[in-house]
Amino acid sequence: MKFTALLQYVTPHRHTLLAIVALLLLESAFSLTSPWIAGQLTGLALGEPQVLFSSIGWALIAWLVLMTLKSLLGFVSSYLVGSTSGKRPQNTRRYFKQNQKETFL
Repeated sequence: MKFTALLQYVTPHRHTLLAIVALLLLESAFSLTSPWIAGQLTGLALGEPQVLFSSIGWALIAWLVLMTLKSLLGFVSSYLVGSTSGKRPQNTRRYFKQNQKETFL
């Protein structure tokens, strides 16, 4: 399979696909931040002085904000993937209908 044939299908959606990749990378970064906040909460519970948050309440608020943003990013990226994949069959049908050739058996 030649990749040049694939480009004609991908090129019209390149901006959406780039946005999907960026959202997935950002969502992965938020996923990696969650264990760090859990470590900060553990440090607060054990009374370690080397923690970023001043109280458990602030750490829980930060974790809640992080999980909310992560969920929103996941929803938006899933929506974009679904809407882009939904457009693909329509465009393919339109392309084949315009370029249909008669075949004789």
